[in-house]
Order: sequence, then C-alpha cells, then structure tokens
Amino acid sequence: MHNLNKDKIRENEKSKGQFDFSKVKSIDFAQVTKSRIKNNAKAVGAIAIPSVHMYLPILKGLSNDSLSTGGGTMRPDQKMGHGNYPLAGHYMTANGSLFSPLESVKKGKLIYLTDLKKFIFIKYI
Repeated sequence: MHNLNKDKIRENEKSKGQFDFSKVKSIDFAQVTKSRIKNNAKAVGAIAIPSVHMYLPILKGLSNDSLSTGGGTMRPDQKMGHGNYPLAGHYMTANGSLFSPLESVKKGKLIYLTDLKKFIFIKYI
C-alpha cells in the first residue's frame, strides 16, 4: 500500500480483473505472504478501520492474489462513491491478518474508504 498513488489507481481501474467467485480458493498464511511479496494485485483504493488497526488495499476483482492481499471488488462495474460498493475478503483466525480484525470492531467506530482521488468516505459501524 505504500506505493499506491492516484495515477496507479487510475491505471488499475482500467484493468480487467477476475470476477469468477468459483475460482476463489481457501488460503493460509503462506499464501498471504507469497501474494504480498509478488504484489501482482491491482489496487484501486484502500480501506482502514483504525480502531482495530486494519489497513488494507482494495483490489480489482476476486483473484486469489487480490484476496490474499486485501479486499477484492465484487463486480467489474462498481465505482467507489456510486451506490453499493461490495468487497470480498478472507478472515484468518490464526494470525489476525486480512479481514480478521472485523470481529473486534465496536458499534460507532469509523471505517474509511478512499480511492486517493477526490473520495474519502467515512462510515460509522
């Protein structure tokens, strides 16, 4: 996420992405590490829930690399700031990575979504 910028997001938004949920496989911590090192996923934004120290990229599509790195967009036509913005992600109990911190979020806490352009969305749980 450190190398994420507006231009890279704009480029990634144009990529095709993989949206076949039936191709998503279960993952383990080794897969998460491998995907983060490879860093092939196409980030189109970021999600942050500071109360549980969750900071993840939002990636284009549902590829195993995307879902092993952060949250994946569920539909090819979705745009941040326009209607519902569904995300898919993995929950890992063993080490608290990816979307595992969600179980600790308390009502009233903030969720931030950004595409690093003009949109920063703040939602209360």
